[in-house]
Amino acid sequence: MFEKRNLWIDSMSRFILVILVCAFSLASCFTPTRVTNNQTDLPGRSPTTASEKSDPTTSAQSDTLHISKSNQTDKKVVVKDTVQSKVVKANKDKSSKIPHQTGKKVFKAVLVMPLDGSYHIGRFSEFINGLTIANQQDSKDDLGKIELNIINIGNLNNEAELSKFTAIEQADLILGGYQTSQVKTIAQLAANKGIPFISLWNSSEDIVLNNPGYIQLKPALSSYCKAISEYISREVKPDLAIILLEGKDSKDSGTIPYFENTYRKNNIAYKILYAEDNIEWKSQLGAYKSTVVNIPNWVNKNFVLSSIRQLIELQNTNITVTGMPQWETWDQVDFGLYELVHLTIPTFNFISPGIMQTGIFDKKYYDNFGTWPTTESYYGFDVFQMIKKIGLKSLTGEVFNPANDLSGQYLSYYKIQPSLEGIEEGKFQPSYYYNSYLTIKKFEGGRFVPVQ
Repeated sequence: MFEKRNLWIDSMSRFILVILVCAFSLASCFTPTRVTNNQTDLPGRSPTTASEKSDPTTSAQSDTLHISKSNQTDKKVVVKDTVQSKVVKANKDKSSKIPHQTGKKVFKAVLVMPLDGSYHIGRFSEFINGLTIANQQDSKDDLGKIELNIINIGNLNNEAELSKFTAIEQADLILGGYQTSQVKTIAQLAANKGIPFISLWNSSEDIVLNNPGYIQLKPALSSYCKAISEYISREVKPDLAIILLEGKDSKDSGTIPYFENTYRKNNIAYKILYAEDNIEWKSQLGAYKSTVVNIPNWVNKNFVLSSIRQLIELQNTNITVTGMPQWETWDQVDFGLYELVHLTIPTFNFISPGIMQTGIFDKKYYDNFGTWPTTESYYGFDVFQMIKKIGLKSLTGEVFNPANDLSGQYLSYYKIQPSLEGIEEGKFQPSYYYNSYLTIKKFEGGRFVPVQ
């Protein structure tokens, strides 16, 4: 799926990992903040921008794969054959379809990431490993048609500086980005070039507007809340749904409209309760035969576990608790608590271990790297398939429509849909695109199992 078969040969893959480890070791002397999956994947939260120091480590380059390091204080960009950015007017076409040049023999994609010690570099290396395995499953007919460059952009979020990278300047597709400010800049750069940009890790809603080339793969907070409340309305149909929040000013209070809109639409009775209020909120549950307690808190583990314990003390077996995906990965948790409240959560990137494609991927991953794949590894495999879909479509001169061309089953399932904006009465157009597909899982038998 890449342009050259030697782009992702095994020796290069291992070389990449060595470079990543070296970069991480060098960056550690700057005492960076380690960002875990729990922190970076918070729905509705923008990735942290607290650590934005330049990290002047050296770069590793090859003819086709660039893992380069830029220094904000140094005007000289690391990539050898840099060029000045072209002045291209922003694409005014608001169409959901993005045309590409015809007659091209190679489709060029660039993956831009902050590969320094300020972030959890391990997740990025696992993502690249997933790309590598996907490349090994390439077909002979597609060899040499796709070129993918990987560039370490550190904390750069200036459009002029980013445009100096040859791989970015020549790109037909840009992927990556991490910090909110960085994603906004890259999205604008891609819009000016008239090419799509796939945001891989940022989940903030409405981070860009009027940019139909912007595709956000991580579901936003609203998607999580809507998915779980729709499931509750359709499958559980409780006498009462309670939205239990930590406080009126807490982060979880921003979820209220998402639950309210869904429950109103489905005629589900609901109440909003705040744990900080000086009332016995548990007394609100006694008059109902079946109750669902939504606890949309992804930050305060102590509050969540305390609330669950209090619900268990009621000894009401008809109470179901819904939570957030981060609960699945919290450490030092008695997961027996989850089973007692029939915990149900929405999750992103559910991978079925029973399908043949997953088994093939797992074996190849272990054979190559000596470890089993992680969520980021599977994600890398899926993203590679999307790169190939966009590239092969472009090379035939066809237009690219994110909703039609990227939705579907890979290792995980994706549903890409437009966020619509009104242009005149009764008429709408895509402002940007986002992935809304989530899997509903329930904790039973000592583990989470998919129920939808």
